Amino acid sequence: MNNQCRKKNHLENEDTLVKTVDIFTTLKQLPIQQYHSTNSSVENVLVQIILEQLHQYSSTGQRKRSVLQVAKIIGKSEPTTRKMLRKILPLLISPIRSDIQKANTVYRMIFGRIITSYQDLKRGALKAKVRLITTPTVFFKMIQENSAIAHLKVRIECIRKHRSLRDISDLKNANHTCKICADFEWEKNANKLNLGREITLNKGFSLARDRNLELVSFTNPELSLTQTEFNDLKQTNTLLNKRNRDIVLKWKHRDCKRTFNSRYRNIQEATSHCPYCNANLDQKITHNMAELIFRKYSSSKKFESEKRLGDILAIEGCEDLLELNMKSINEKYRNRITIDIFAVLNINGREIKLSIEHDGAQHDKREKIGVQATIGISKINGIPLTYKRAKDRWNAQLKRDDGLRDLFDLLKSFDYFLIQVPYTVKGTARYKFIINEFKRRTGETVNFNLAKAPDWRSLLKIL
Repeated sequence: MNNQCRKKNHLENEDTLVKTVDIFTTLKQLPIQQYHSTNSSVENVLVQIILEQLHQYSSTGQRKRSVLQVAKIIGKSEPTTRKMLRKILPLLISPIRSDIQKANTVYRMIFGRIITSYQDLKRGALKAKVRLITTPTVFFKMIQENSAIAHLKVRIECIRKHRSLRDISDLKNANHTCKICADFEWEKNANKLNLGREITLNKGFSLARDRNLELVSFTNPELSLTQTEFNDLKQTNTLLNKRNRDIVLKWKHRDCKRTFNSRYRNIQEATSHCPYCNANLDQKITHNMAELIFRKYSSSKKFESEKRLGDILAIEGCEDLLELNMKSINEKYRNRITIDIFAVLNINGREIKLSIEHDGAQHDKREKIGVQATIGISKINGIPLTYKRAKDRWNAQLKRDDGLRDLFDLLKSFDYFLIQVPYTVKGTARYKFIINEFKRRTGETVNFNLAKAPDWRSLLKIL
C-alpha cells in the first residue's frame, strides 16, 4: 500500500472515530431505529430529549437542558431521570452500546460533569489568536481517562508557529500568552529601555531610594548589602542563565521596616513595592470611603479597624450567638475572628452597629481565582502553601463567610448589620455600592453627595 493510500485510510479512520466516539455528528447518522420503546410515552419523550441534546451539543458545544429540567418535564425524580437517561443513551448510539466507559463519557459530556466541550476550546483558541492542535479524538480520550479536566493540557500553536501546552481552563477562557513570543518582545524592547545593561550595586541603592526602600543583606537584614555579597548573587544569577534584571535581592520597606525578596526588575517596574503594605491598600480605600460616607452619623468620626467580632457582639450581650452559629470553627480561631471596619452609627434614633468586610480575591467563589489569591497571601506571610492546602484554606474561608452572613441575619433585630464589599467593585463605584447596600439592609437613607465625593486615588493620601 502506498503512502497516499495509508494517509487516506488513516484520515477516514480518524474521521469515523470523531463521528462515532466524540459525537461530533449529525442526527441522520444516529441509528435511532434500533431502539424500540417497550413502554412508554415517558421513554419516547426521553428519546426525543436526548436527540435534541445531542444535536445542540454537537452543533454548539452547549447543553439544551440540565437533568433537573428533564426531570421536571417527565415528572420523575432527578436520580430516576439519570438512571433512565443512562439506560437509553447507549441504545440510541450503536458505537457506544457495548462500551460502558465510552457510554459514560458521552453521558458526562451531554448531561454530566464535563462542562468544557471541544467547541469551547476552539472558540477560546480563536479569541486568543492561537491554533488548537489537539484533535477531537485525543480530547475525547483525555476526558475519558480523567474525571477532572480543568488542569489537563492541550497542545496549541501561536501565530509564529511556536507550539506549547496550555491548561484547558486557560484556553477555554482565551487566556494565553506565548512565552517564546514574550521573550522575543523583551529582547526587542531591551535596548530601548536599557533593561539588558549591567546592574551595579550603586544602581541598586539608587533604585531602592527612589522606591522608599533599602537594599539589605541576606545574612543580616539590619545591614546594607555588601559588594562581595552582591557579586556572589550576580555570579549565581549568571550560572542560572538568567537576565541581569532577574537577580533576586532582599529589600526593606522604610515605612513598615519589613523585608521581602524580589527581583530587581519587579521593583524597577512595579507601582507598589512592599507586598505587606500593598496587600492592604484596597481595604484601606474601602475604610476611608466608609468614614467619608458615614462621618455625619458617627460620634467618633473614625471607624475601627480589625475589631474582634466577640467584642462587637458584646455591645448588646450577644456573644453566645457566635459560638452557637459558628460551631464548625475551632474555638481558638473563632475567638480570633475580626471585622475589617466597624462603627456605631446614630441614624433616626437608631443605634446601628455597622460592620464592613472588604472581601479580597481570596473570598472569590471561583476556585482558580480564590485559591491562587490564597497562595499569594501565604507567600507574603512567608509560608507558601501547596495548591491542595491552599484549596482547603480557601474552602474554609468561604465557609466562614457563609457563617458570618448567617450570624448577622440573626442579629438584625439588635440593629447589627454587615456589608461585604467585593474587590471586584472598583474605584468610585465602591461609594455607590456601600450606600446602596446600607439602604438595602437597614432601610435607612444616607445623606451623601456622590457628585462631590473625592476621587478614590486621593484616598490613599489620607492614610
